[in-house]
Amino acid sequence: MVWFEELQNRKKISKIFYRYEKTFPEEERRSKDQFLDMAENPDAFVYSINHEDENIGYCVIWELQGFYFLEHFEVFEEFRNQKFGEKILESLQEKFEKLILETEPDSLSEIAERRLRFYERNGFSIIEKITFNQVMVKVNMLLIYF
Repeated sequence: MVWFEELQNRKKISKIFYRYEKTFPEEERRSKDQFLDMAENPDAFVYSINHEDENIGYCVIWELQGFYFLEHFEVFEEFRNQKFGEKILESLQEKFEKLILETEPDSLSEIAERRLRFYERNGFSIIEKITFNQVMVKVNMLLIYF
């Protein structure tokens, strides 16, 4: 069974920061202070994702006007390919009625293609193609929803 623990203070959020820092490229992630500051933002929800008594991942969700934005979602590498991602998305879709996230277009790389297909298999659809300009790096992204 997959279950979520909302991390509501800086100490608890700091326990997942090292995994976040390892996984997401620098241009896509917050600084440690910015990450920990989410504990004090009423619109940010940071969840530890657990199976039985083991932490298997985390997600960061923002409550925005009329929808929820899944900013970061990770199943730790040692727990991948065990159907946890599907179970987690199913639980999130039940908890957050209008859930939106962004992902790289499938033409970017093989991993981007696999990631997009994973989201599509789990009920998400592309609603818009957008471009982010980050620190002199142009990043094409897809906005998808459930």
